[in-house]
Amino acid sequence: MRTIRMRRETTVGLAWAGGLVLLMVAVFFYGLSVYEPERFEVRWTDTEHETSQSGATLNADQSRTHTFEADGTNVTRVRVVLGWTDAVGPDNDVFSLEVAGPGDRSNTATGNTGALTLTFMTDRVPDQTQVEGANAEHALEQLVRPDDLWSGLATWEVMVRLDSATGDAGTQGLGVDATADQGNDYTLRFIRVTSDATLVPV
Repeated sequence: MRTIRMRRETTVGLAWAGGLVLLMVAVFFYGLSVYEPERFEVRWTDTEHETSQSGATLNADQSRTHTFEADGTNVTRVRVVLGWTDAVGPDNDVFSLEVAGPGDRSNTATGNTGALTLTFMTDRVPDQTQVEGANAEHALEQLVRPDDLWSGLATWEVMVRLDSATGDAGTQGLGVDATADQGNDYTLRFIRVTSDATLVPV
């Protein structure tokens, strides 16, 4: 009788265990069948982060190099702006702005208008306008960013050069030292633009 009772108890225990496993599996698959992810609209916001440096006076044929660091995440653009005011008058002195960034991101601009700007695209925002996820945090992870996300994060070297100060040439032989071009002060602005996503429930 004892042996029979033990076998019955063992059989009952195994039956309960098996039933519990089946119940857990059923609950799991039921949860999968009724799960509906949340849907969000993706809105992008650009934010500018600026670093400015004021250079000392440059005379004709002089140049100076400045170094900037682009750090952070989601940097999509870098913009470098050179500004100056001619010591003699408008539209006289000719400046050059040369920027060397990571990879092949380099360019040069020359002008006499008092301002030069160079802009570089370092990344682009994903194309998705909607995204799904279990919650907002999970949905944000589903945004597929390009492979070159970090391409703009590096050292950028910027050279400023005063190619010519024509105010000097305009006063030669006239004996009017008061209007001679004594050089120019300039301001250099390094602006990195970050594009960040905001999710709005649909």
